[in-house]
Amino acid sequence: MREQEIIGLELKAYTKTLENGLKVLLVPNKKEKTKNKYYMTLGTHFGALNLSFFDEFAKKQVTMPAGIAHFLEHKAFAQENGMDPFTFFSESGCYANAYTNYRATCFVVAGTKDLKENISYLFDFLFHPYFTDENVEKEREIIKQEIRMYEDDCNYQASRRLFANMYQKIPLYYPVVGTEESVSKITKENLYHCYQTYYQPKNMFFVMTGNFDEKEVMMALEDKMEKIRVKDIAIKEKKYKEPVEVKKKLDILYGDVKVPKVEIGYKMERDHFPIESNLKLDLYLNMITAIAFGSTSTFSEELKRRQLTSGIGYYFKRVSNSVALIISSECSSDMVAKQLIKELDQYLKNLKVEEEDLERIKKVWISSEIVRSDYADNFLDYFVDDIIEYQRPILNYIELIRSMNIEELNQVVKALNFEHRAVVKLLKEEER
Repeated sequence: MREQEIIGLELKAYTKTLENGLKVLLVPNKKEKTKNKYYMTLGTHFGALNLSFFDEFAKKQVTMPAGIAHFLEHKAFAQENGMDPFTFFSESGCYANAYTNYRATCFVVAGTKDLKENISYLFDFLFHPYFTDENVEKEREIIKQEIRMYEDDCNYQASRRLFANMYQKIPLYYPVVGTEESVSKITKENLYHCYQTYYQPKNMFFVMTGNFDEKEVMMALEDKMEKIRVKDIAIKEKKYKEPVEVKKKLDILYGDVKVPKVEIGYKMERDHFPIESNLKLDLYLNMITAIAFGSTSTFSEELKRRQLTSGIGYYFKRVSNSVALIISSECSSDMVAKQLIKELDQYLKNLKVEEEDLERIKKVWISSEIVRSDYADNFLDYFVDDIIEYQRPILNYIELIRSMNIEELNQVVKALNFEHRAVVKLLKEEER
């Protein structure tokens, strides 16, 4: 077990790759206010993007129906003995949940007692899948109902339509849950093939934060994994080369909404940025958007003053060879949306960042890093996100933030290209 300091936080991280390949990260924190409170996540690098891979069983390249990772997350809770894992964890006073995103599927447990028993059971139910034609069909209908619920949400549909119009090769154009059509095609055999390919320890990770003894937990993990035997299968995934052009530049949706909104995606090529490290590039991109649109942005305040927006949501999305800036905003009408897009295009085209802006945001970020370490559940999520995104926990964020400088930041600003843009407007029915 390797012990490492988390720079600037007076905390230790303990890491180890077990013999079967499972990557473990333990971050005990005695500042956790609730005695013996722990938070753990067991995850696999299998998400909604992982649709095409070489199937070792079929001995050929296969493409699975969209939504299969989410479907498998649901079916992982099915047990041959009929025991519901949620009931088990609830009876031991634990919170349990699971989620799927584009890159991973994660199973989360939080509690204050029965630590070793809950670790053991978490691994037991995940490594003993039970799929039948009957329980797959039952789950299919549940997921279709979930999809219909999302389809009734106009705001969700606007966000989904933006991705569908932006991406041509990378399957971001599919929602994580899939579609009714794609979910109808998922079979028991599909689920087993995906499970056996992706739910193997070498493709998985375990993260724990909270108030616990790291030696006790590591011993429990090693003991449990010693008893689990899973076939080692090579994972060979399809690589995507995404065009920089968007699929469709403008879409207008109409719905029963109180406030119209606009979703904008500016699409760029990863290779055009001068920063080699994805982690470092992500930090600079997020720094730029925080300066441009954050709480201290004079541009955002001016847009609010002129009633062009009540606020701007923003984030960068980097997948494969593609980088995109996503912006969303409420707008009172189509006319206001048009003016807002015009203002955004002009502002981004002439974007400038001053050193004092950079230094101010750096101080805010460093303070946030220190504060978040006091909340073990939030701390857990950050480590899980790092492992999903970068295949390792980042233990020196404060050091990295301090090292950010105006010269490199301006190189990134200079590389930004807002030429390729997709827009989705969600307007009131009366504007149709």
